[in-house]
Amino acid sequence: MPRSFRKTFPYIRNGSGTMAGNVDADIRPKAPKDLLLARLYTEGSYVEKGQTMFQLDKRQAEAAVEQAIGNLERVRAALSQAADCVRHGSRLWWPRGL
Repeated sequence: MPRSFRKTFPYIRNGSGTMAGNVDADIRPKAPKDLLLARLYTEGSYVEKGQTMFQLDKRQAEAAVEQAIGNLERVRAALSQAADCVRHGSRLWWPRGL
C-alpha cells in the first residue's frame, strides 16, 4: 500500500488587470422613486457611517400607520363585542369583513 504525504509548494501566477477599491459603491435608495424627495449627498463625495443620504416623503408611511391604527381599533371593538357575548351567554355575531 503506498504511503501518502503532504507537501506544500508556492503557486505563482502572473497577469494584468484592473482592481476596484472595496469601498467604491453604487448608492441607490431602496424606496420607490415617488417617495424620494431629495438626495442629500454630492455624487462622488465621501460619506460617513450614519450620514443621512436621502430625504423621503413620509406622507404615505404616515397614512399606512393611520390605516393600521384604524384596523386595530376596529378589530379590538369586534373582540370586545365578542367577549361581551360570551360573558352574557348570547350567540356570537361577527360583522362582515372580519
